[in-house]
Amino acid sequence: MVGALVIDRTRRRDGQKLWKLRKWSDIKDPITELFRLGFSLRSEAGDAFHSMWQNLSFIRDNMRGNPNAEDIWSNVTKEICSQLLSLVKDAQAQAAKEIAAAKANDSIVALVSGRQHADLINQRYSVDSFVAGVMGRTLNARFMGTGIPMLNLTLEVTENFVTLVKDYKLPFAAQSLAKSFLSFRGYLETFLFSNLVEYATETGRNARQNEIARLLRESRTVFQKEVAVMERTFEVALLVQRLVLGISNWQCLSDSVSLITRILIEFLPEDKPAHLPLIAVVYKALADVFLQCHNRTFHAYCLTKAASAHQKIVASAKVLDKKAVTAASASVAPASTAAVLAALAAPDISERRNQFGGNDVDFRRLSDIAEMFKIGFPPSRSTLCTELRTSGVLDGAQPAAKELFTILTADVAPIDVCGKTAQYLTELVKTSASIEETFGSEVRRFALTRYFLLVAETKNSISLRDANANVGFAAAVASHEVLNVLLDEVNIPVLVDQGASEVTFTSASLARMHNTFSQLAQAAAPARVAVQPKRQPLRIDLTNLELESNRLIAFHSLVKDRVKATVELKEKRIKQIHAQKESKKQAIIDVEVERQRKIQEENNKRMAREYQLAELKERRKLLIHRVQEKHKGLKVNPAIIDLNQQSFMDNLTAALTEFQRRLETAKRADVRKMDHFERACREKDTPKRKALAESMAGELETERQTRWENSLLQHRKEFDEKAATRARLQKFLPHAAKYEATLAERSTKTTKRDEQEDLLKAEKARLALASGQTAAPAAAPVVAAAPTATPASTDAAADLPVPVAGAKWAARAKKADA
Repeated sequence: MVGALVIDRTRRRDGQKLWKLRKWSDIKDPITELFRLGFSLRSEAGDAFHSMWQNLSFIRDNMRGNPNAEDIWSNVTKEICSQLLSLVKDAQAQAAKEIAAAKANDSIVALVSGRQHADLINQRYSVDSFVAGVMGRTLNARFMGTGIPMLNLTLEVTENFVTLVKDYKLPFAAQSLAKSFLSFRGYLETFLFSNLVEYATETGRNARQNEIARLLRESRTVFQKEVAVMERTFEVALLVQRLVLGISNWQCLSDSVSLITRILIEFLPEDKPAHLPLIAVVYKALADVFLQCHNRTFHAYCLTKAASAHQKIVASAKVLDKKAVTAASASVAPASTAAVLAALAAPDISERRNQFGGNDVDFRRLSDIAEMFKIGFPPSRSTLCTELRTSGVLDGAQPAAKELFTILTADVAPIDVCGKTAQYLTELVKTSASIEETFGSEVRRFALTRYFLLVAETKNSISLRDANANVGFAAAVASHEVLNVLLDEVNIPVLVDQGASEVTFTSASLARMHNTFSQLAQAAAPARVAVQPKRQPLRIDLTNLELESNRLIAFHSLVKDRVKATVELKEKRIKQIHAQKESKKQAIIDVEVERQRKIQEENNKRMAREYQLAELKERRKLLIHRVQEKHKGLKVNPAIIDLNQQSFMDNLTAALTEFQRRLETAKRADVRKMDHFERACREKDTPKRKALAESMAGELETERQTRWENSLLQHRKEFDEKAATRARLQKFLPHAAKYEATLAERSTKTTKRDEQEDLLKAEKARLALASGQTAAPAAAPVVAAAPTATPASTDAAADLPVPVAGAKWAARAKKADA
C-alpha cells in the first residue's frame, strides 16, 4: 500500500492556490489556509506528496524570527500525528473486518501461498511504509528546525511516534523512526558540541552566519543550564533505544549508544551534584542495554558508575532535593550489590591475536565501546574490582556481597571457595530473585575457575569425583560444565583423563605449585651465608709478550679473512642457486604464458565464428520478420536460416514470389466480382432514380422561388432601417458644428500657465530696470505697478519665488480638479 500526502481531489484547484501563498510574509495565513484547504493523509500515489512537503518546508524556512514559530509548527505536527493515528486505525479496522468476513476461496489462496489468511490481509492493508515515509520526512532537522524550543517540540513528536509504533505494532516504521531520530545526531552536534560551534564562528563569515553562531552558543548555554531539557532529551533517547533494542536493529542501537554516551560525558560532569540523579538513571539504562546484548564487561562498568552516582547523591544531601536523596539512599545497597556481582561475572579480557595478525573480534568491539566512554582500554575483571574498592561502591554493598567478593578475589583455601560462594549467593537471591537469573551462572563459573586455580598450586592432579564433592553447588552445575570450565580457561593448563576420571595439571600450573613450596622452604630453612672459593693470584709474565701479541693479531687476521671468504663463497652459491631457480621459474612461466596465449587465441577465433554465425541467424530472422510484417499472411519455413547464403535467398525469394502470385490471383477475382456487382446495382437503380427526379422537380422549383422572395424581403428591411437611422441623425448636425467650433476656440486660448509665465517675465524685466536706476529709491512701492499683487516685503528678490511657485502649484491643482 503506497502512501502519499495529498490534498483532497475535490480541492486540487485550491491546492494550486496554496502554492502561490508561499510568497506571503505572514506565516499564520498560509498555515491557516493549509488546514482550510484540507491538509490530509491519504493512501494515494502521486507528485502531490512531494509538492505538499515542499510547501511545508518553504513555510518552515520563512518562519525564522517569527515569535509564534513554535505554536504554529506545533499545530502542524499535531495535525500530522493525529492524521497518522486515524490512518493506522482505519487500515487495521478494515483488515479486521475483512478477516472476519473470510470466505472459502480465501482459505484456498492461503493454502496455495503457504501463509495464513490473516497474514495476507494484514500485509494488504499494511501502512508501515507510508507511516515510515511520513516519520522520516517529519523528523528532519530542516523540517523541524533547530534551537531549544524546536528541540522540545521534536522530542514530543518523537514520543508520539514511538507510542504509535508500539501500540499498533509497526516494525518497519519503528526502524525508520530509529534512523530518523538518529539523524538528529548531526542536528544536536550542530549546537551542542564544541568543534562545530568553533567552525561556525570562524573569522571571515558573513552576518547571517555570525548570527547563527550566536544562536548556537545561546542554545548550548541553555542546554547546559536547564537540567529539565537534558532529562527530557535523555528520556526520549532511551525510549527510542528500547524500541530499537526490541526490533534488534543493532546498527541503530550502536549509533544511539554513541549519541547518549557523548552527550552524557560532555554535558553531564560528575562534579556537579545537580547532574548526579540523571547520570545514575542513564548509566542504569545503558547497563540494561549491555546486559541484553550479552556484554558483561560494560554492563559491570555502567552499574559501577550508577552505584557511584547514588553514593555521591547521598553525600551531597545538603545541596540536593530531599526526595532525590531519599530515593538514592534506598537504591545505594541494591545498586552497589549489583555492581559487585556484575564485576565478578565480567570476563577477564585480554588482547588476543588471531592467526592473521589482527586483534580478536570481541576485543575490537570492546575497544570501540571503550572509545565511546572515553577510556583507553576495555575494563577487565581486575580493573573493575579495583574500581569497586577505590570508589567506595564495595562499602555500600550488602554484607553477603562483600563476603562473596572477598572469597573470590583473595587467597583462601580451595575447599572454601565454592561452598561459601553457594552460601552467599543463596542469601543474595533471597533479597532479589533477579540475581539468580542475571548473575548466578557467571559467578559460579568464576568460582569454579578460582577453585581450580588454587588447587593447581597445591596438587599435581585431582579426580573429578573429589572435585565435584568439593564444589558446594554441584547440584546446580553438571560435571560436564566443570570440564568446560577447565578446558576453556587459558590460565589453567590441564590434561583430562576421561577413563581414569582424573585431571592432571601441566607444567605451567606445576610451576606455580613449586613456587609455593619454594617460598615455604625458604621461610622454614635457617639463614645461610654464601661462601665463595679462594682465588689464585693473577700472574703476568712479560716474556715474549710482544711475540704473542703479534701472533694473536696474525691469527685474528687469518680467521677474519677465512670467515670473509667463506661468507662470500656462501653468498655466491646462494646467488647462483637463486639465479638458477629464477631462470627455471621464468622458463616455466614463459611456456605457460605461451600456452595460455595460444588457447586464448583459439577461444577468441571460436567465439568470433560462433558470434558471426549467431549474428547472421539473427539478421536472417529479422529479415524474415520484416518481410512477413510487410506481406501479411506470408509463411516461411524457419529452418532456412541454417542454409548457406544463396540457398537462403533462393528459398525466401521463391516463398515471396509464390505468395505474391496467389495474392494477385485473389485480388483479380475480387475485382471481377465487384465489377459485376456494381453493374447489376446500376441497372437495378436507374429506373428508380428517374422516377424520383420527376416526382421531386415541382417541389424543388417551389422551394427555389420561396428562397428568392425571402431574400428580397430581407434586403428591403435592411434598407428601411438605414434610412430611419439617417433621419434620426439629422437633428444632431447643429450640435456637432457647435462642438467643433468650441474645440477650435479652446485650442487657441491662452492657458493660466502661459499667463503666469508672462507675468514672471514682466516682473523680471521690472526688477532689472529698477536695479539700473541711479536715483534714490522711489516712495511708491514697486509691487503696485505689477499686474498681480505679491506679498509685501523689504527684499522683493528674496520673496519672489514663493508666490510664483504657489501660483503654479495652484494652477496645477485647479487643472487637476477640473
